[in-house]
Amino acid sequence: MNNLKNKQGFTLLEVLIYISLFSFIVGSSLTTFYQISGSNLSLDSEILKIKESEFVLNKINWLLSSADKIVEPTENGVSNKLKVMKGGELSSVFEAENQIFLEKNGFANALSISEVKINNLYFENNKKFAGSNFLSVTFSFEIDGQIFKSLKNIYEE
Repeated sequence: MNNLKNKQGFTLLEVLIYISLFSFIVGSSLTTFYQISGSNLSLDSEILKIKESEFVLNKINWLLSSADKIVEPTENGVSNKLKVMKGGELSSVFEAENQIFLEKNGFANALSISEVKINNLYFENNKKFAGSNFLSVTFSFEIDGQIFKSLKNIYEE
């Protein structure tokens, strides 16, 4: 009988307590990991949306900055297309299939990637002063309910 009492080891109750503690720690760690990776994916999509909007805004600003004449929208008008004369060539920006395209020399190239859905593109052409050649072009579009807007003042010859 004395041999059984002196034997070292864990009782069944101790083993069950250790297994339950280990399971709790592993479960908590996995839950935390999945929450962090899920928020990381959400953050990545938000960054992609912002970078895409900056790229499109910069491209439209670039097109307007060197434009000789704005064909559409007409003076004090609003349109979902921008058409400008630039170096004797007609270039246009328009929205189709949730993307923004730049058309030049009859070829349309996407300014936005297909993973980002862009809609509600519009341009507004405002003459700042009567009798002057200064124009103010406002343009905006929407990505996932967030509106991105910019204003470009140009001198039209």
